[in-house]
Amino acid sequence: MRLRSNINNVGEETPSDQVANGIVKAALALLGVTIPFVLFWGMEVAFFPTTHSRATGWILFVVSASVVAITVDRWVNVLGGVLALAVLNGIIVTLAGRTTSQPVPRLQGITITLFFSACAYLALTFNGRKLDMVDRASVIAFVLSFIWGLAHDASKPETDWGRPSTVCVIAMAVGACCLFAAWARKGFNRPAPKRSGDT
Repeated sequence: MRLRSNINNVGEETPSDQVANGIVKAALALLGVTIPFVLFWGMEVAFFPTTHSRATGWILFVVSASVVAITVDRWVNVLGGVLALAVLNGIIVTLAGRTTSQPVPRLQGITITLFFSACAYLALTFNGRKLDMVDRASVIAFVLSFIWGLAHDASKPETDWGRPSTVCVIAMAVGACCLFAAWARKGFNRPAPKRSGDT
């Protein structure tokens, strides 16, 4: 009986193990929320003129970009959800005709919403599939391009967040093309279904 009890307890977590795991998960969640902001600020300081040290910007950029690259298999599963929130925000802005501070033309709001809808769809196709090197490079390039575009506009004092600059739009389009290329590559490489008469 004692032997059976010991076997049943193998693999069960003790309360201290559960607390430790909870702390680790909370730390990882906090890291996941913090890294995009660190990457954004690092890019802004490293690549664009600001009052801060460019060396500091490069350090923050390299560290945060490395974390993004190393953990891509984890956060890629939530990327589609984040972009879906951007779609929801685009719908709200389009219907309202303005952001919290600036009016937004209806056509521009529709265009931005459709853009994020396409990106969200492409990102969701990465969920639950094993990423190869091309997939990882494409997803990372999308994130870096997207945040670089935002950092570019943030460095301009005259930035109107309701109207992204041409440079920002191009950067985001490049990132979207990276997602599309990875998606299309998987579609083209998918084996054709066998016909009933094939042997």
